[in-house]
Amino acid sequence: MSRRHVDGRRRSRRRRGPIKRVTRGLADAFGVPRGVIIAGFVLGFVFIPLLTLVAFLAALYWVNDPERARRQVESFFESLRRAGVRFRRGATRPGAGYGGGDAEPGRRSHESPRPAVHPPALARRFERLERRARAIEQFVASEEFRLNREFRRMGRE
Repeated sequence: MSRRHVDGRRRSRRRRGPIKRVTRGLADAFGVPRGVIIAGFVLGFVFIPLLTLVAFLAALYWVNDPERARRQVESFFESLRRAGVRFRRGATRPGAGYGGGDAEPGRRSHESPRPAVHPPALARRFERLERRARAIEQFVASEEFRLNREFRRMGRE
């Protein structure tokens, strides 16, 4: 049964509430009964309310202006594609190293380039750190450490 104004005219499409607009718009777009869309939103609000609310707001935006929403989604994916191309070009260019160099020739990066790390130097540094850690572990586990700790504690008393 449709709602009618006091003078007998049907309400215009703009006067419907957002829930009815979204459910009707999604049902028309996907070719399913409106009850299925409503049930999906109800179950969504019960199990994952935040995600369902975001999906509802996105659907409301889409139902109100589908052409604008389509253009914005296409623009977003195009910018992602361009960023991926720039990233791949910068990562595969010879001499790019470990993050050094510009993403595109002729353009300056806003980030300072990271120095290239050479595996042999890194291995030597790791060995030095490993030896220091081993020496500290041996000292802490030794009797000398316990005696020094006891002497310090006795000196404070």
